[in-house]
Amino acid sequence: MSRLIITNGDSAAQRIAELGIADIVLPWRDVLHEGPVLPCDNLCEQSVGRVAFIAGFADMSQADVARDFAQRDDVFLQAAGEQGTRIELWFEHDLYDQLQLMQILDVMYRQFPTKDVYLVQADFYLAEMTNEDFEELPQQAVKIALSQKEYGAKAWHAFCAPNPNMIGDFLTQEAILPFVYKALQRLLREYPDAETGLPLSVSYALSLLCEKETAKIKDMFLHMQKCEEAKFMGDLSFAHLVDSLIATSEPVLCGTEKPLSKLADCEYMSFFEQTVKLTSLGHKIMDGQASNLDVNPEQRWIGGAQLSCDNMYVFERKGNKIIHVVR
Repeated sequence: MSRLIITNGDSAAQRIAELGIADIVLPWRDVLHEGPVLPCDNLCEQSVGRVAFIAGFADMSQADVARDFAQRDDVFLQAAGEQGTRIELWFEHDLYDQLQLMQILDVMYRQFPTKDVYLVQADFYLAEMTNEDFEELPQQAVKIALSQKEYGAKAWHAFCAPNPNMIGDFLTQEAILPFVYKALQRLLREYPDAETGLPLSVSYALSLLCEKETAKIKDMFLHMQKCEEAKFMGDLSFAHLVDSLIATSEPVLCGTEKPLSKLADCEYMSFFEQTVKLTSLGHKIMDGQASNLDVNPEQRWIGGAQLSCDNMYVFERKGNKIIHVVR
């Protein structure tokens, strides 16, 4: 029997490959908490829908992104349809990984419900594990029950829905997969806060500038990660978030020589070396005297929900829920 291991990215895939335990190691390269993820009839259709966004987000050609997605989907779907291939899903506990797990479980539940699939669920980061701990992971594989596949599929359906209250409804169910449950709870905090108008990740990052007047962007990134119970955001996602606070008519941050959009590929890491500080507006937001949404309306996608001036959802901390704001 051949063995396919699917994991979150190239770093983990390389470590797994070095163990020599799988015929194929497949990195699931998609930052699903960024950009539109619309409900679709099948995985290939959903992948096609991601191409334009990922190409722009990662500064890649659409042809290259489309080819990568198609190759990934072909390997996965062929293995899922073969009785002689064992599939293992190796994922961490954070939002980035759990969204990928949900997407895969949705496919397994809808198209291959009787196919055995196994989960190696790490509550620590695969790339940071000691060699000794990492080499013990193959013995921790557990067969995923049909009820768990269904739970993952329902979670994915809620994530892709245009109304984020579907996620809130989903979270009233029993947490059959606890890390999926926690991941979606964290996702809701990436909606603009009802008071500050900021996603939680941005609030974490800006809190460093409440402690010190200036800071390098890379230090804000590290500070944000330390604040997270389960860090999930990569440096590229963070760079786009910070850039949105600078390259706007009412900046929250100032001090950079160039916004991210003006930097060439070879200059990308220099973005993080720049020093920034809060503007007057930034100080007011962090002091609870202003909302970023009043001057910089959110224009982004979270799963299947599009946030815009005319369709705004915010997270209400007091009620621990998403509310629709009519402006």
